[in-house]
Amino acid sequence: MKDGQIIGMGAHLKAGEHHAEVHAISMAGEKAKGATLYVTLEPCSHFGKTPPCSNLVIESGIKKVFVASVDPNPLVGGAGVKKMLEAGIDVQVGLMEEEAKALNKVFSIT
Repeated sequence: MKDGQIIGMGAHLKAGEHHAEVHAISMAGEKAKGATLYVTLEPCSHFGKTPPCSNLVIESGIKKVFVASVDPNPLVGGAGVKKMLEAGIDVQVGLMEEEAKALNKVFSIT
């Protein structure tokens, strides 16, 4: 979101493919700089099948991130939030947390 407008959106459609943040930031392009990002799950912070989304968030120039829930994956578990905070991004955790956990339930048990 930037200036009250949705500038990008995304979803993680299949394991091993780009995460939602990649799709949203790609759609936003240069408009991502200074924007606010809303995510249901904390951006990942480790290299796996895809590079860390938290790095992309930082590199894109996003200034604020609302994270609904911290990633239950022990490889992440707050590390993505920490990395973004250390980069100077305003990160807020817990917005609509219960609703996000319900949406991500399948992800959390696989």
